[in-house]
Amino acid sequence: MSSLRGGDTSEQQQRYDERISWGLSSEVSVKERSNVGTSSRGGGAQAKPGASFGIALIVSPMRTALFPLAMVLAACNGDDHAAAPPLPTVRITSANALLVARTAVSASLRLADVAGIGVAVITAVPPEPSATFPGTGGGEVVRTWDDRDEDGKVSTGDLFTLAFTAFAEDGLVLDGGMSFDSLVVEGDLVNGLSWLLQARLDFVDLAVTSGSGTETLNGPLWFLREKRATVMTLDLRVGDGLAVAGSELAAGTPFAYHDYVLDFTFAQFGAGMVESEAIGGIVEFETKVPFTGIQFVPDPSVGELEVRGAGGSVLTIRAVDFFNVELALDADGDGVVEQTIPVEWSSL
Repeated sequence: MSSLRGGDTSEQQQRYDERISWGLSSEVSVKERSNVGTSSRGGGAQAKPGASFGIALIVSPMRTALFPLAMVLAACNGDDHAAAPPLPTVRITSANALLVARTAVSASLRLADVAGIGVAVITAVPPEPSATFPGTGGGEVVRTWDDRDEDGKVSTGDLFTLAFTAFAEDGLVLDGGMSFDSLVVEGDLVNGLSWLLQARLDFVDLAVTSGSGTETLNGPLWFLREKRATVMTLDLRVGDGLAVAGSELAAGTPFAYHDYVLDFTFAQFGAGMVESEAIGGIVEFETKVPFTGIQFVPDPSVGELEVRGAGGSVLTIRAVDFFNVELALDADGDGVVEQTIPVEWSSL
């Protein structure tokens, strides 16, 4: 599957380091708050050195301004005059609407959930060479830390690996691996009131099981995690060749994912293009209304994801509440919804 390949150049990575490269401008609207770290997804829990301990991983999302998809893909190619991205090739119909919805949700919301779990594990304390974290729903993840400069704290250049075994968290079960390299750290991840961490995350045969089945993730994802006074931010950008269960995301596809400390809410955005064997081609997706909800509940209660297919066909995935979704299908692109399909979040 090569239609969406873009290539991750060193120039592109330099732009990412400057936080201006991938068509994603983080714009956090928050009230000044205190009690940073009370959200366990932010890594506030501590334990005795060498002990096995649990963390409640509250992975949440973010408020951002997204550039149009063409600008995102052009930034990915590192060329202001890059060729236009490929057009959608799959017409969305009543027959494939549910499968298209699953593909889009898996390539956007679920991918951000999984990445957030991994990032929460590597930023949890204490910074020990090896630590085991049980999932709130069972299983465990073993975190291995390579302190490259032997300074006793997580710092630039360090490496992490995670090995998940039936690790159940936020309605997902993870089996397999993640690795983290190219770490750049600003601040103290343990005691700092604010800090910043960016790195490359690689999924290594990571099987993710949800209510809709099991999917395997392989490939790279760049992330930027920042702790602020009232919010934990997570910005994500897809690397070249990221595969999700037979689907491949366009390199440079951005996601944004924040959780807010005092009211325990979250917001999530994403926009990009995915090529899938299951649906037989390419569709575009874009968050039209931010997905928001409560951090302790796996799925959002508000939000809309628009999926665009061939021939002007459009499928809108709209959250009804924490458990239910409706799929609004405009198969001929005339702006009129011909069919509304009720489904549960668990089926996506």
